[in-house]
Amino acid sequence: MLFSIIFFFSSSSVISLSNSAKLTTTNITFEGNNVSATVPILGVSGGSTLNLNSGSTVQNGINTSNYSGGGINVSGSSTLNMTSSTIKNNKSTGTTNAQGGGVYVNGGTITMNSGTITQNKNDASNGAGGGIFIWNGTGNIKGGTISSNSSINGGGIYAGHD
Repeated sequence: MLFSIIFFFSSSSVISLSNSAKLTTTNITFEGNNVSATVPILGVSGGSTLNLNSGSTVQNGINTSNYSGGGINVSGSSTLNMTSSTIKNNKSTGTTNAQGGGVYVNGGTITMNSGTITQNKNDASNGAGGGIFIWNGTGNIKGGTISSNSSINGGGIYAGHD
């Protein structure tokens, strides 16, 4: 059975994890509903861990802020683990420095064991990372598909460090 959570608010993530929280999902869809927001659909911070497992999908998020991602934001030594899950059709549309259409990682870690990151977009004039943006963090891409994402810099993945 698939369960869906639909996003209708523009100033708060559907789920925000902080203070070393852990959340594991299976067969759930986080639906951004193409609502223009100032936050991503999911926020993971403060050493927290989000495990997106089989059948989990994060889709249709539109974040109009700079530096925070359209689908998922992972920051502050936090971790995103993907296994047989999907991140698709998310956008980061900040005015100049929008980063990470699908996933934004700043100081955290993304581990992609399997799954799909597709059709995410970053359309800011100075943006980076259509699929995944990693800054001062770690990316472990062990399997899966990253395709059909777009950005001025790094359509699939953009990684950098101070």
